[in-house]
Amino acid sequence: MMPSNLPKLNFIKLGGSCITDKSRPGSFKSTVIKRIAQELAAIYKSNTNSCFIVGNGAGGFGHFLAHKSRQDDGTYVAKDMVAIQVAVRQLNARVTEFLAREGLPILTIHPSSSGLANKTGKFMPFSLIPFADALKSGVLVSVYGDILLSDNGRYRICSTEQIFIDLAVGLKSKFQIGRVILLSDVDGVYDKNKRIIKTIASEPSSVEHVTHNQKQTYDVTGGMQQKIKSAQMMAKIAEQVWIADGRKKGTLAGLFESKHEGTLVKP
Repeated sequence: MMPSNLPKLNFIKLGGSCITDKSRPGSFKSTVIKRIAQELAAIYKSNTNSCFIVGNGAGGFGHFLAHKSRQDDGTYVAKDMVAIQVAVRQLNARVTEFLAREGLPILTIHPSSSGLANKTGKFMPFSLIPFADALKSGVLVSVYGDILLSDNGRYRICSTEQIFIDLAVGLKSKFQIGRVILLSDVDGVYDKNKRIIKTIASEPSSVEHVTHNQKQTYDVTGGMQQKIKSAQMMAKIAEQVWIADGRKKGTLAGLFESKHEGTLVKP
């Protein structure tokens, strides 16, 4: 059992489908991100013993390019890496700009500058010291789905959820892993009858009847099914893991007030 006096580390993902339209390259939902930033600012001020890693997906900025240029083995060559990296950094810059406008001290640690990706897309940071020290200094750390140097001089996509998992595992000796909140463009996870599943257990059998309710997009990181698998992995080390609709006012705030919003993924 971890010491209870360790600071609590929360992970919040602003999903690409929540803050952009994945079917429209370059789209950005400024009204949604502004409202989320306002809710997060209030949460930050009222949770003084908590730290936050805020990640954003690639959405309509990165997925279209990544889908178009992916090699047969799932890797990317250098010229395509550059275009994807420029796009995802542009989106992250817009996200952090909105967070900063609300007075949040936000520091981006670019995944492609701070680690490598292995053959399965796992994030391998060069060091966890910058992440831990930044969090303990009181700033929010920003990360995002990125394209990283991998094996044989090629590049691989590393999803925001995968970065969350690897950071949580690496930092759990220094922080209590608190809430993990994955904000999307749906109310939660739906069953085959299009009803919200309130709670999912981590056993694979618990998601046998999950339906794909998202419209067709250029997602290269697995969509909702992969999101659920990532949530199940994080549920093993986090206090709570949620998949919820970030487009709705009060969702993020409600989850920090112990309200049930969306789908709870349990260990």
